[in-house]
Amino acid sequence: MKMALDGADGLNVVRSYSPGCIRVGSTDYTRSLLVLPQDIITEWPPTTIAEVGPTHLGDLIEFAPEVVVLG
Repeated sequence: MKMALDGADGLNVVRSYSPGCIRVGSTDYTRSLLVLPQDIITEWPPTTIAEVGPTHLGDLIEFAPEVVVLG
């Protein structure tokens, strides 16, 4: 059994991922999305890394992220 302290009350936490699926909190997502600390944006068009372009990166920069993970 793996145990860890979870001190992220009120924040979105990625609980697991697998090919084609990511679990944020208790919800599974099977599409491209942006996971922000307190919001999830499910209307992000690119479905592969090859489709990510300058416009999409501009969408990310709006949120002034400290870390960006693409996968």
